Amino acid sequence: MGLLMPALIVVLVGVGAGYGVGNFLQGSSVPEDAAKAPAGGAAEAAKAGEGAHGPAPKPEKEGEASQDQAATEEDEPIDPSDIGVTFLPPVVTNIADPQSVWVRLEGEITYRKSGEKKPDVLAPTVSEQIVNYLRTLKLSDLQGTDGIHFVSEDINNIVRSLNGGQVREVLITGLIVE
Repeated sequence: MGLLMPALIVVLVGVGAGYGVGNFLQGSSVPEDAAKAPAGGAAEAAKAGEGAHGPAPKPEKEGEASQDQAATEEDEPIDPSDIGVTFLPPVVTNIADPQSVWVRLEGEITYRKSGEKKPDVLAPTVSEQIVNYLRTLKLSDLQGTDGIHFVSEDINNIVRSLNGGQVREVLITGLIVE
């Protein structure tokens, strides 16, 4: 009897918490009465050009692109026949802290064939940019799957920006830290 009561309480609390989390994840459970707009409230504000949280955003002028539009232009689908893959020369360098640690990175790049630079020029340039980035890292930046993921994202962002978007992605095929 001494263990039965605490076990029953734990089970009831768990069921209640599970029910609450389940309702939260399914969406807000606003009663129908509360969901209706009060007379003269949000409905009139919407007519006046204001949202529930203040004035509605002003429409953009022609020629100005929002950040969302800029992101979709960058992520526009391109013709698969315009994508090329080339190997990177292996990158070997030491990192910033501790300087006795060396990193070897092997990989490939995907690039737009219709771009200005050809792969024999693009690959060494990308390798040099990766070396410059790796020299700024600490050992803790390379630890764990999250660390490797962030390093990969950083490398891709740097390489894309410095090459005018011609390089689509750096694919890391090997990373050795000694």
